[in-house]
Amino acid sequence: MSPPTWVKPQLAALVKEALDGPDWLHEIKLDGYRMHARLDAGRVNILTRRGNDWTAKYPTIAAAIAGLRVQNAYLDGEHCGVASDSRTAFNLIQNATDIAEARLVFFLFDLLFLDDEDLTALPLVDHKPDWRCCYRAHRDLFGTTTTR
Repeated sequence: MSPPTWVKPQLAALVKEALDGPDWLHEIKLDGYRMHARLDAGRVNILTRRGNDWTAKYPTIAAAIAGLRVQNAYLDGEHCGVASDSRTAFNLIQNATDIAEARLVFFLFDLLFLDDEDLTALPLVDHKPDWRCCYRAHRDLFGTTTTR
C-alpha cells in the first residue's frame, strides 16, 4: 500500500493561552514553509501545505529522504532556513539557491504513514517515537522540535 498522494495538514490556531496538562504536547514554532514529504519506493515528492510539488526546488532534501531505510512514508514538518546562531529565519529559505541549500533543514515533527501503515488513527504520542528511525539515519539533514 502506498502512502497517500497528499494530506491536508492540520494548521495551528490562535488561542488566548496555551493548553496545559498531560494530554497536550507543545512544539516550538518554526519560521519556514510547512512541508510534507512523500516517499514511495525511493520516489520522493516535497509538497507544500496546499499540495504543490516543490521537489525540484529542494533536491538535497529530496535525496536525503529517498535514502531513508523505509519502503514508504509520509512525513510532516517545516522546511526552514537556519541562521548561524541556530535560529530559523524565513528570509533564508526565501533567498535559498542551490549553492546555499546546505543552510536549509527539514524539521520533522510528525510521521503520518510508515511502511504501509497509516498512523493517523493512533494517538499522537503513539506515533511520534516512530519517526526517530528516520532521524537517526540522517541526523545531518533532519532537525527535531521540542515536545513536552
